[in-house]
Amino acid sequence: MGWATPTGTGFNSLKDDYEPGDLGFDPLGLKPTEPEALKEMQTKELNNGRLVSRACGPRLPTAVGWASVWLLAVRTTKRASMLSFGTCENQ
Repeated sequence: MGWATPTGTGFNSLKDDYEPGDLGFDPLGLKPTEPEALKEMQTKELNNGRLVSRACGPRLPTAVGWASVWLLAVRTTKRASMLSFGTCENQ
């Protein structure tokens, strides 16, 4: 993508025509051709990405916490049902 082919002492060097964030993937042709419009779109995408990170960031630990509680409850319920089933057979 942006890295030059490593030859000799040229390791970790970027290509001359590399632009940060431009991976050449635009199957729908949405990338503006005018430099000003491209800069505006890049700024909007960056700002929206930051907004989403701030909005979803605090919710992630909560979601992970509830998932672990749910998994623990399922595991405990399975053990309890297996124990009660075993006691029913022994009687």
